[in-house]
Amino acid sequence: HDANEYVMGAAFEALAKLGERLPPEAVAALINRMEQDDDWRVRRAAVQALGELGERLPPEAVAALINRAKHDQKVDVMVVYMAVEKLGERAPSEAVAALINRVEN
Repeated sequence: HDANEYVMGAAFEALAKLGERLPPEAVAALINRMEQDDDWRVRRAAVQALGELGERLPPEAVAALINRAKHDQKVDVMVVYMAVEKLGERAPSEAVAALINRVEN
């Protein structure tokens, strides 16, 4: 693990703690890191941070998490599971299906 991963992880945790006060541009930055960063550990930290928002997670972030569950084999399925679980009733069936597919494969 390098310093960048730890710094990013700490920054993402701090952002997640802002909860409802988290500005839309911060959510967009987390989604961007989750989708674009070359380091899988940074992508995982972004998934975790977005998951911490739980029911406050905006729809575009939900869609991004589903995409991550489907296509990023480096992000631990448990991390994605925890993010989807925190969505509660808002967790779309597509997210659940993506997790089942990951577990079966």
